[in-house]
Amino acid sequence: MPAKLGPLPRSGAGVAPSVAIEIEVDAEMPQARPWLTDGLVGWFELTSKEALQLAREHSRFPDAVVHFRGHAPAPIRNSPLAELVHLARARGLELPVFVIGGRAGQHDGTVRPAAYADTSLSAPLFADRLGDMIREVGRLSEIRLRRQVFGPLPGEWPAGAPEHSTIGLLALGLSHRFGAVFGVGAGRFEIVGAFTFDMATQFLESRRFDAVLIDCPPEMAVDYVTRLRFDPRYINLPVIACARNGADAARLHAAGASDVLAHGLNPAELSERVRIAIRAGARRHLAGALLRRFRHRHLGERGRLPRAGYDRYLSELTRLLALQGREPLAVPLASFHPDPLWRSAANDEAFLPAGDNPLRSAALAASREEDFVATVEGLGDMVVLRDASAVGRLARRLSSIVSATSFL
Repeated sequence: MPAKLGPLPRSGAGVAPSVAIEIEVDAEMPQARPWLTDGLVGWFELTSKEALQLAREHSRFPDAVVHFRGHAPAPIRNSPLAELVHLARARGLELPVFVIGGRAGQHDGTVRPAAYADTSLSAPLFADRLGDMIREVGRLSEIRLRRQVFGPLPGEWPAGAPEHSTIGLLALGLSHRFGAVFGVGAGRFEIVGAFTFDMATQFLESRRFDAVLIDCPPEMAVDYVTRLRFDPRYINLPVIACARNGADAARLHAAGASDVLAHGLNPAELSERVRIAIRAGARRHLAGALLRRFRHRHLGERGRLPRAGYDRYLSELTRLLALQGREPLAVPLASFHPDPLWRSAANDEAFLPAGDNPLRSAALAASREEDFVATVEGLGDMVVLRDASAVGRLARRLSSIVSATSFL
């Protein structure tokens, strides 16, 4: 259960992740307890009221909010949850909300859930989904920060470009829900129907989709979800499936479904759940594309960043991370592997334009897209990480790649 109010603790590898818990009076607490006791092992928990007090008095915010919703609509607009999210946003921090159970349509327009799960999701999977949600929202926040400091990238998509405007949902199967889904998406996003898995695969290979809705018997749905997750191209694609009961829902979650819809879902609930999945897919696509473009442009002498811009970025990142008790670590790339390396690697082609430097190409492969890796005027190749735990992660990956690569 939530801990007493106090400073957010530090773990041995950095600041322990923290989460604010909002539990409505009629939420399914027998279902919620395992999620809090087993799913959040190693997390620092506090109530949304305590988190709001900590934010007001010390400008400290949790990493996320978990909202166990009840079945009766509860006022959200002036709740501690809403105040906490709005206060974080006023400081430039996006605080993601993970909704569990309950009915739809309870959040106002400025408190939109970033993820949803029904109560059939197991506690270990809940922890994984919570971490994924925090990372995806953080990736988009990193893009906003870089655009704020460095401006848009040359050739970046304008607001009306197809990459921004074409939002797609692929509906796989043949069911009575299709009519309701088309009603939800009318004028908001494009819906493409596929009767078979082979048809769905062809559509996925031909264009971008932000989410997939699988509406067919659970036995087939489990197979379809499993096959999608075994394909590296779709391992993170939001997938919604439909279940007849709690046992079916648990199987679909275990197979990798992002969300599971129960029978009898009203149009408002269906709309919210589909929108949550589509927003997650759109965030992932946009952040991934822009983060990759940034690092490929600015890692190397031709695209080196001005020192003044880098200093502004580091200053603003320091301010934002301090709101959650963290501080950035700026490290020269060469310090991750001091041994001398030959000029180029035999398998560097995939990591051009950094192929003239094997450590640069290894950094592209080993680091996460949201890690800041760029060549800075007067400093050389720099890596900026958001937490101490990331240093060990990147160092291990770099060492593994460099030691296993054949250099010519």
